[in-house]
Amino acid sequence: MKEYLSPRGRVSTTVIIVIVAVIVLALAITAYWFLLKPGPEQVVQRFLMAEALGDYRTLRTLLVSNVARQLPPDEDLPPPPKEPKIPEMDIGRASIVGDRATVAVKTKGPAIPGLTYGRLEQTTNVVLVKEGGQWKVDPIATAEASRGGTSGLALPEGPSGGP
Repeated sequence: MKEYLSPRGRVSTTVIIVIVAVIVLALAITAYWFLLKPGPEQVVQRFLMAEALGDYRTLRTLLVSNVARQLPPDEDLPPPPKEPKIPEMDIGRASIVGDRATVAVKTKGPAIPGLTYGRLEQTTNVVLVKEGGQWKVDPIATAEASRGGTSGLALPEGPSGGP
């Protein structure tokens, strides 16, 4: 024996399904926002990989807007390296204060003959700023925060010799 829902029962079932769907969607958006949205450490890792691979489009998306605008057009950028050299990296935990974060990055590379023995290590405190709700690398603030006044972040140069 089949039971049929009355039109009124169908409407209330549809309403319940819509409400459940909205709740599931809201939970998914919240999970993305808090769990999957890249934090400063992930942005720094993506930035350094893009830098090593010569992926300037990705670099442009990860830089603060005032620096990204200064990069030369894509057609004026050097080609990516044929054999990229990706250094060993140890990316520390972010220190976040408001809309500013600092991430210590220790890079390890081969020794420089005659100058160093073993492996060369360098630590750079990469500064990030939140723009439009997303973390962006700020090489100018990174340079200012560094001891020597240079950030250690290599940005591509245009024909004029500067970013």
